[in-house]
Amino acid sequence: MGEKRVIRKEMLQALRKQSEEENQEKSTAITSLLFEQSEWQSANVIGITISLSYEVNTRAIIEAAWEQGKIVVVPKCKPSTREMTFYRITSFADVEESYSNLFEPIVEKTIAYAQNSIDLLVLPGVAFTRDGRRLGYGGGYYDRYLSIFTGNHLALAYESQMVKDIPINEHDKKMKKVVTEEKVYVF
Repeated sequence: MGEKRVIRKEMLQALRKQSEEENQEKSTAITSLLFEQSEWQSANVIGITISLSYEVNTRAIIEAAWEQGKIVVVPKCKPSTREMTFYRITSFADVEESYSNLFEPIVEKTIAYAQNSIDLLVLPGVAFTRDGRRLGYGGGYYDRYLSIFTGNHLALAYESQMVKDIPINEHDKKMKKVVTEEKVYVF
């Protein structure tokens, strides 16, 4: 567990040092590759988080999804049980800043969506391996969600987030794809 913490801390420090221009340039390339994926093209309902400043920019992805007529659902986390429920948003006015600086749906303004209604789940992460292992932020929310989610899923990451090895636990779920600014890793 300690090794995961060290990798997470070092990767987050490196991500925060990346310039806004570099972040935007890489995010644009990742977005282009994402839109080429059959999972994206065939999906009607997209589950996705609203990115933090140092993550792959998902705001542009969400806006494009709306323009393409897709339904966008974002997670609301329940820290006491470490579970997530996804809610449909139709504008960024439907979200508010919550714990850990996350932007989550305003429950009173949005509609909950069942897991089996999400066609594509786009995951965040801190680091990934070239065989599909994912290191998240440490809460286990997505590992729990993926244990019962049956739809397509993939992750977005900068190439610099691809690492040689990550210690894994029994409950850690592998990715099917990771889309970076340089290539799409398929597992």
